[in-house]
Amino acid sequence: MSAITQQDPTNRAMVDGREVVLDPTHKSNVECPFPMYKHLREQAPVAHIRDHDFYMVTTHDLCMEVLRDPATFRQWDGDEMFGPGEGPPLGRPSNWSPEVRAAMEGAYLPTSTLVNANPPRHTRYRKLANKLFSARRTADDMEDRLRELVDELIDSFPVSGEADFVDVFAVPFPIRVISEVLGFPADQYRTFKRWTDSAMVAIAGGVDTDRLVEAANDIVEFQGFLLEMVESRRKEPKDDVVGYLANAQLQDVDGPRPLNERETIGIGLHLLTGGGETTTNLLGNLMHRITAEPGLLERIKADNAIIPQVIEETLRVDSPFQALFRRTTRAVTLGGVDLPEGAKVLVTFGSANHDEAHFPDGDDFDVDRPEGTPHIAFGFGTHFCLGAPLARREAKLALEALTRRLPGLRAKPGGEVVQHEHAFLRGLRRFDIQYDAVLPASGAAR
Repeated sequence: MSAITQQDPTNRAMVDGREVVLDPTHKSNVECPFPMYKHLREQAPVAHIRDHDFYMVTTHDLCMEVLRDPATFRQWDGDEMFGPGEGPPLGRPSNWSPEVRAAMEGAYLPTSTLVNANPPRHTRYRKLANKLFSARRTADDMEDRLRELVDELIDSFPVSGEADFVDVFAVPFPIRVISEVLGFPADQYRTFKRWTDSAMVAIAGGVDTDRLVEAANDIVEFQGFLLEMVESRRKEPKDDVVGYLANAQLQDVDGPRPLNERETIGIGLHLLTGGGETTTNLLGNLMHRITAEPGLLERIKADNAIIPQVIEETLRVDSPFQALFRRTTRAVTLGGVDLPEGAKVLVTFGSANHDEAHFPDGDDFDVDRPEGTPHIAFGFGTHFCLGAPLARREAKLALEALTRRLPGLRAKPGGEVVQHEHAFLRGLRRFDIQYDAVLPASGAAR
């Protein structure tokens, strides 16, 4: 048992004069988890969160110890991770209400592939995905098309000089990019965004039955859409991701075989969600930072060479994914805390990236921060994010164009800034901005 339950029996603490609830799922920590992270790093870096019965790891060194030992700390792999009544609300039939069960009738249950599988199973899927991306368009190959999409979206910004940045850019840009990579019709990107939102609900829960039923309906709709596309690609192959998945051979233990329906759905949904959700959150966080940090926007306009540093510091300070679970395969001691076999362990990337032992004044945004320990916003090791190069390229091209084409860019005074409601995501659902004009790509105002 960690010090946190011995010293703080109510799982609350005073941090900088304010009471902090020591539970990452609490509403106050969804909005701003950093005081909680700081307290836990200093007082209980492996803290037993009793209300949910998991161990929360918050220092950089201990998070890396977990990530470097996948044999002891396994990724969530379907039913291995959770007991009865636990886990993703749409991932286990035992959790379904009658309404959800009716909505999910005929649906394929999820299976672990790229994100949640463990070696050697994960290795087989990862090899397939690596081959997929190396054989098709890379971030470099796509740069011209990415620039076209950026300019097309900026061209459509309201002439009123006010917009919800998330709605007009942070959502449509990455979801259209990943849709084109996959081979989905780009003009249906709002439908695809609805599906990815529901996929996050399916994983995170925390919503009422009506929303779960909506999510179930969306999952069923996505599955039908993707499998229909796969069947079409088998009849008429095309050079896109769906075409590749339709005809790929997975190197399984008994030899090569086609992907089955559950595997195809799992990989397709992971690529769509990862390619859209993570980059949407990154773009929203970037816009919030460049309009909030004094002088930063002017520095970017004066010298675009600083943009990669802005992106990396934003990834560190506002990591789009704050945490992911692992489960112990044996009894193990971590940071002086004895963990039993089967313990749920929350690896908190968002806290590790603020750890003062590696990032002095880690809660501060400092674009001039000296190079040192790399952040782990995209994970580490076996499950490092496959789409990280594309996300970085999208963010770079977006910042170049947005800062050039929107003179007077600023946060709208009194405008809405709405955070995600998911415990382990950090991003914006809405961010109101203002600008004086929209310059065309050639530079003249309209």
